[in-house]
Amino acid sequence: MKFATPIIMLTAMSGAYSMIIKRDTPVKNVITNLAAAFDKLDTTVKAFDGNIQPVVDAADNIISLIASGQITANDAALIGLADTVTLLDSFKELDQSSKTLFNDVKGRVAEVEKAKQCDVTREKLDTINASSKELIGTILRKITVVYAKAQAQPYINHIESTLAQTQDLFAENNCVNAN
Repeated sequence: MKFATPIIMLTAMSGAYSMIIKRDTPVKNVITNLAAAFDKLDTTVKAFDGNIQPVVDAADNIISLIASGQITANDAALIGLADTVTLLDSFKELDQSSKTLFNDVKGRVAEVEKAKQCDVTREKLDTINASSKELIGTILRKITVVYAKAQAQPYINHIESTLAQTQDLFAENNCVNAN
């Protein structure tokens, strides 16, 4: 009987963990909204015809979401294991959205050069990259469980890497406005 009690407790705890109810948290909503905004920017990039304004508007929307997301993340409570588990799906979604955007943008550099829009593109990407790093850093600092942070880290690293690669596509030496 003495041995059965710890086994029953472990079984109950592991069963409870597997039944974590996925819920929306303010930080999860920020990440989900950013993934949707990246998808919208991707759609706008695909439709780019030399008119940069729709792309600028979509990029400004991302910048605005990051800024409001930063406020939300700053004000958020510490993020425990259960909430980190729910964030992982959102990080995966944002990772996929950033990859898709990169893949679609990399073939459009010449069109941006031809439209003489390298400078504004570079400015928007610089802002998105810098502010997203700050937001991601804030979210990571809120995650209290080391194991959970380690589970999120590969997605975060890939998101940051993909955004940096996208930014690099339009660096001054890679994107020069046509004469």
